[in-house]
Amino acid sequence: MSSARAVLLSLLSLRAIAGFLLLLYLFVIFISHSTPLSSALETPLAVGGWLTLAVLIVTGRRRVLGRNGGTVVPTGCLLHLAFVAVAGLTLFFAFTGNVSYDCPDQATSCVKLDTWKMENGDYYRQFPYDSEGNRDSDAPWVEISQADYVAEVGTRLRMASLVSVFGLCVAWALSGSLLQPGKDGKRPAGGLKLMDPVLPPRRGL
Repeated sequence: MSSARAVLLSLLSLRAIAGFLLLLYLFVIFISHSTPLSSALETPLAVGGWLTLAVLIVTGRRRVLGRNGGTVVPTGCLLHLAFVAVAGLTLFFAFTGNVSYDCPDQATSCVKLDTWKMENGDYYRQFPYDSEGNRDSDAPWVEISQADYVAEVGTRLRMASLVSVFGLCVAWALSGSLLQPGKDGKRPAGGLKLMDPVLPPRRGL
């Protein structure tokens, strides 16, 4: 029983991490509509959810492999509904107020390609390509307004966050699949079936 409880706590802790990260993404996405954030956050925001999923796959499944029978662990649907509600709210704010990703020919600015920086309270944008479409790391930095910076960088951060939000949703669903159904193939009403360990047969003396 203690082993089953340890597995349960492991899976629930991973769900707690996924839920906390989802709330964090909701917060970042929400404030990105009005607050200038660093464009350096793009990569961490994009990989955070998938790192959580990787941890779940490595640790969670390893702990439940080789288990048979089971212990019914009571759980309710409120936690799942809360996660779905937060995920829906996160997607809503992520898809609103974004700048177009289209890059017309001869463009001198494109959200999909631009880079940005904040310096001494001012905001700058760089289009790192020349007129022939070649990479140009020495392209000039153009000063822009705070409103333009918030709109453009916010769009990039929200799109990066969406990648991780999807990963968090997969992690949440997968952690539920690791709590196996009962012997009749159905999940117990009001509970999940947590597989108990298989003990080796005792040898006679």
